[in-house]
Amino acid sequence: MLSDDTFALKSYMLKPYSRMNMTYEEKIANCRISRVRRVVGNAFGIMTLRWQVLLTTMQQKTETVQLIVKTCMVLHSMIRTRYPGHLKHW
Repeated sequence: MLSDDTFALKSYMLKPYSRMNMTYEEKIANCRISRVRRVVGNAFGIMTLRWQVLLTTMQQKTETVQLIVKTCMVLHSMIRTRYPGHLKHW
């Protein structure tokens, strides 16, 4: 899971390195983490335009929320495949 400085570091989380005294490799890693976070953020932004349920704080169980997000992703992919020009108007 990717994160930023607003979250505490956990064993399952990947966060950017501190900007102080970074090595070249750490700078490269930070750039890559930033790029991935940007791509995921853009993709989620596109998804929320189509599936308004993603804009709200869901009160369901974690498993149900995961199923809702996965369902939105599958439906989005199916629509893009079947109607490639259709989503431009959404």
